[in-house]
Amino acid sequence: MTPVVLDSIRTLLKAYGNHVISVVDGDAALQAIRIDGAAPDLLIVDFHLARGVTGIDVAERIAGLLRYPLPIILLTADPQSIHIP
Repeated sequence: MTPVVLDSIRTLLKAYGNHVISVVDGDAALQAIRIDGAAPDLLIVDFHLARGVTGIDVAERIAGLLRYPLPIILLTADPQSIHIP
């Protein structure tokens, strides 16, 4: 996700009164939960991340850390179809 898209989503969600924690990669997201104690109500991730990692990979890791169901929105600009198990 480009910085402009990330900032736009953050700004829109905040305008609707949501508390938003935004990070630039999966490692930072995991750190926000493990170390900073973030407890998200919703996870919005891009499909294509750095180093061959996908948003699905990160979402699965985060879901494994949390002890409650977490809705996830997966964003992608990739025109190819993907299969999500």
